[in-house]
Amino acid sequence: MKDKGLSFLQTVIAGTSGLIVAEIFNSEGIFHLVVMIIGFVVVSVLCEIAFAVLAEKISTKKLKIMGWILFVVLVIILSYFKSKNAGYF
Repeated sequence: MKDKGLSFLQTVIAGTSGLIVAEIFNSEGIFHLVVMIIGFVVVSVLCEIAFAVLAEKISTKKLKIMGWILFVVLVIILSYFKSKNAGYF
Protein backbone atom coordinates (compact mmCIF):
# COMPACT_ATOMS: atom_id res chain seq x y z
CA MET A 1 0.00 0.00 0.00
CA LYS A 2 1.26 3.46 -0.87
CA ASP A 3 2.17 5.86 1.90
CA LYS A 4 -0.15 8.89 2.05
CA GLY A 5 2.71 11.10 3.24
CA LEU A 6 4.69 10.31 0.11
CA SER A 7 1.69 11.02 -2.10
CA PHE A 8 1.23 14.41 -0.45
CA LEU A 9 4.94 15.13 -0.81
CA GLN A 10 4.86 14.24 -4.52
CA THR A 11 1.93 16.61 -5.03
CA VAL A 12 3.67 19.44 -3.18
CA ILE A 13 6.90 18.97 -5.14
CA ALA A 14 5.05 18.76 -8.46
CA GLY A 15 2.95 21.84 -7.71
CA THR A 16 5.97 23.90 -6.73
CA SER A 17 7.84 22.72 -9.82
CA GLY A 18 4.89 23.69 -12.00
CA LEU A 19 4.99 27.19 -10.53
CA ILE A 20 8.74 27.39 -11.17
CA VAL A 21 8.29 26.38 -14.81
CA ALA A 22 5.61 29.05 -15.25
CA GLU A 23 7.86 31.68 -13.65
CA ILE A 24 10.82 30.68 -15.84
CA PHE A 25 8.72 31.31 -18.93
CA ASN A 26 7.49 34.55 -17.30
CA SER A 27 4.09 33.93 -18.83
CA GLU A 28 0.83 35.73 -18.17
CA GLY A 29 -2.87 34.91 -18.34
CA ILE A 30 -4.09 31.59 -19.65
CA PHE A 31 -0.64 30.67 -20.97
CA HIS A 32 0.66 30.88 -17.38
CA LEU A 33 -1.98 28.37 -16.27
CA VAL A 34 -1.31 26.01 -19.18
CA VAL A 35 2.46 26.05 -18.61
CA MET A 36 1.94 25.50 -14.87
CA ILE A 37 -0.35 22.51 -15.46
CA ILE A 38 2.03 20.95 -17.97
CA GLY A 39 4.92 21.41 -15.52
CA PHE A 40 2.85 19.88 -12.73
CA VAL A 41 1.92 16.80 -14.77
CA VAL A 42 5.45 16.18 -16.04
CA VAL A 43 7.06 16.54 -12.61
CA SER A 44 4.31 14.47 -11.00
CA VAL A 45 5.06 11.56 -13.32
CA LEU A 46 8.81 11.95 -12.77
CA CYS A 47 8.29 12.03 -8.98
CA GLU A 48 6.17 8.90 -9.13
CA ILE A 49 8.92 7.05 -11.01
CA ALA A 50 11.75 8.40 -8.83
CA PHE A 51 9.95 7.67 -5.56
CA ALA A 52 9.10 4.13 -6.71
CA VAL A 53 12.73 3.42 -7.58
CA LEU A 54 14.11 5.02 -4.42
CA ALA A 55 11.55 3.34 -2.16
CA GLU A 56 13.10 -0.01 -3.02
CA LYS A 57 16.57 1.14 -1.98
CA ILE A 58 16.02 3.37 1.07
CA SER A 59 13.54 3.60 3.92
CA THR A 60 10.35 5.61 3.68
CA LYS A 61 11.49 7.91 6.48
CA LYS A 62 14.70 8.83 4.63
CA LEU A 63 12.72 9.29 1.42
CA LYS A 64 10.37 11.72 3.16
CA ILE A 65 13.29 13.69 4.60
CA MET A 66 14.92 13.91 1.17
CA GLY A 67 11.59 14.98 -0.34
CA TRP A 68 11.08 17.80 2.17
CA ILE A 69 14.64 19.01 1.60
CA LEU A 70 13.90 19.06 -2.13
CA PHE A 71 10.71 21.00 -1.44
CA VAL A 72 12.61 23.66 0.53
CA VAL A 73 15.15 23.99 -2.30
CA LEU A 74 12.31 24.35 -4.82
CA VAL A 75 10.66 27.08 -2.73
CA ILE A 76 13.96 28.98 -2.64
CA ILE A 77 14.26 28.65 -6.42
CA LEU A 78 10.64 29.75 -6.85
CA SER A 79 11.16 32.82 -4.68
CA TYR A 80 14.25 33.73 -6.72
CA PHE A 81 12.31 33.61 -10.01
CA LYS A 82 9.35 35.48 -8.48
CA SER A 83 11.70 38.22 -7.29
CA LYS A 84 13.54 38.30 -10.61
CA ASN A 85 10.31 38.64 -12.57
CA ALA A 86 9.09 41.36 -10.18
CA GLY A 87 12.23 43.35 -10.96
CA TYR A 88 14.09 43.03 -7.66
CA PHE A 89 17.19 41.58 -9.35
